[in-house]
Amino acid sequence: TPSLPLHHPRRGALPCGKGLTGFARPGGSAAAPAGAGGYALAAAALPFAQQHDKIKEQNTICGGGRMKYLVLLAGCGLGDGSCIEEVILTYTALDQHGCDYTPVAEGLSVPSIDHLTEQTAEKRNILIEAARIGRGRIREIREIDFEEYGALIIPSGLGLLNNYRNSERVKACMTHFVSRRKPIAAMCAGIDFLRRFLGNDLLVDETKDLTAESYCFDAGKNIYYTPAFRKTAGCHTAQMGINAMIDALCQAQTVR
Repeated sequence: TPSLPLHHPRRGALPCGKGLTGFARPGGSAAAPAGAGGYALAAAALPFAQQHDKIKEQNTICGGGRMKYLVLLAGCGLGDGSCIEEVILTYTALDQHGCDYTPVAEGLSVPSIDHLTEQTAEKRNILIEAARIGRGRIREIREIDFEEYGALIIPSGLGLLNNYRNSERVKACMTHFVSRRKPIAAMCAGIDFLRRFLGNDLLVDETKDLTAESYCFDAGKNIYYTPAFRKTAGCHTAQMGINAMIDALCQAQTVR
């Protein structure tokens, strides 16, 4: 199981996998995904004020009832759940695009981590912990009809890699989105989670030199990925990559 230091913003950037497909262009907009077998070029999203008109247009796709996004959470906190910073930056990007999204988690009891001492602590419920960053709209994943959702977004965290290892419901969620080739967007160690379902060669070459403010795209599998805190210690830089990835995801749905 890949390991992530709990306090990585203080310890510096984390190592990434292999490959390259994107770059960032400050002030630019994310390029639309290429055709089958192609890759999208990453670009930093425009400042919110400059995106206003585009956001209004995208709202009809992302937030107008035609497209709903599922955000998979695994708890609250990098060491035993979902990375809080990545979750909040994901919400911010989705809100900027007017997207309709639902955070979900499963009510399983798992060991927690004391994020001060980094030692194993008492068992906690994943759903209850995830509700801390669920914005009052968190739902139990076992109550979700996946057919209602058009895309899946996966923030990182050790809880993602550990807590759902034997979860049949999360497996069913992944099977649904993968088998129907619905778009899946992941960040940081989310690529390791995805490789359990899609193979260890997923975006290997494309992620090698990928920077935090960029993303890459597998058109064949409809997978988006940005390194986030695997390649940066700064929230702003991670935000650029997450914004660019969500922007490209929304644009792809608009094209459809």
